[in-house]
Amino acid sequence: MASHGRRSMGTDGTDYMHRETVANQYKTAVTLKTQLKRISAMELLLWIVALVFTFGGIFRSESSLIAKSLLLRGCLFIWEATLVPTCILGHGALQRNNVTLIQLYYNLQLSLFLLTISCLFIYLLVFIGYSRIDVTGLESGLSIFDVFIACFCIICSISHIYSIGYAKQLKVTWRKKGV
Repeated sequence: MASHGRRSMGTDGTDYMHRETVANQYKTAVTLKTQLKRISAMELLLWIVALVFTFGGIFRSESSLIAKSLLLRGCLFIWEATLVPTCILGHGALQRNNVTLIQLYYNLQLSLFLLTISCLFIYLLVFIGYSRIDVTGLESGLSIFDVFIACFCIICSISHIYSIGYAKQLKVTWRKKGV
């Protein structure tokens, strides 16, 4: 074996740097995959919070705007139903380094973002509608749950934005050299 013999002339052991380099797209892919896994975990925690509030009776309280808006409840239920398959698909895409699956994950995250933003706009429209009634003295204002749901929609929108950005960067990175 060569390791037991004498070292060749001119090699002092410092010439390994040019042979042991990792291409930048592989380093970038690892970083992006780690970030996407963290965001998926955060989205699953948000999903658990949404389920607790959905089935915990908060939507049944009469003072909540969500209880008064069937359209808003429908948007939130659709968001809850599509988030878990999206996270599972994203995890499968990351495990297989599949560009087609990451493109599908990107499209689903984009649709979830649009759904979350539409929930927020519907929520604001419902709030404006009920605040006009409040001016006439027929209805009371916001409950704490309404403020929580608005903040929840904003946090979900931000997480979807980050997922979309990281998925797009990962898709571009994988297409560079066919990773």
